Amino acid sequence: GYQGLPVAQVQARLTELKYDLGKWGVDGKFGNATLKAVKAFQRNAKIKVDGIVGEVTAHSLGLDHLAVGEMVAWDNGGNALIPYNEPIDIIDFYTGVYIKVIRTSGTLHSDVEPATKGDAKKYYQLFGKWTWDRRPILICIGDRYIAASTHCQPHAGREDKPAWAWVSNRSMGYGTGTNYDTIKGNQYKGESGHICHHLYRSKLHNKKATDSRHQKCVKI
Repeated sequence: GYQGLPVAQVQARLTELKYDLGKWGVDGKFGNATLKAVKAFQRNAKIKVDGIVGEVTAHSLGLDHLAVGEMVAWDNGGNALIPYNEPIDIIDFYTGVYIKVIRTSGTLHSDVEPATKGDAKKYYQLFGKWTWDRRPILICIGDRYIAASTHCQPHAGREDKPAWAWVSNRSMGYGTGTNYDTIKGNQYKGESGHICHHLYRSKLHNKKATDSRHQKCVKI
């Protein structure tokens, strides 16, 4: 039942080793065909046959860097881990698409903006629209993958006004306040403002509480 980029990595390696994944192939979903292939590999490798790709099986497959998120609490090192004002990569957990973002603000979670118009386009294409729906991602910090969640709805900014200025009519009905659209020239299909990234135990800025939908994606 597990799905995402790490499953696709395992499937691709099993395919290279000539294990049969049936008609589904490398689809990022851990179904019965993948389970049978993993068990067959484990038998041949003379390791525990449990159908689970844990540390020993991953190492035996030559996959010591599976893209599985590290659970880092926002209030226990997570905030300090995400740098301000420098490009970092995120990976969409389901598709493996890389997007470059820049953290521009945020105290209870990380507020980011797509680094370029091309990155904004990739964000939009995750859902085919701008939306508040949540989605699991990995934040790349050095050689670490940090478990995180994103929505896909830029808000609280205006592309046509100076960064941090006090402005009216901010995007998504945010009214008058600070302009949180700080990276200019990255607008795609009306994109204006910032997007929120949540880590384990991070909180919403307005309610000062964790968001169950974001936390579910972090755990995924």
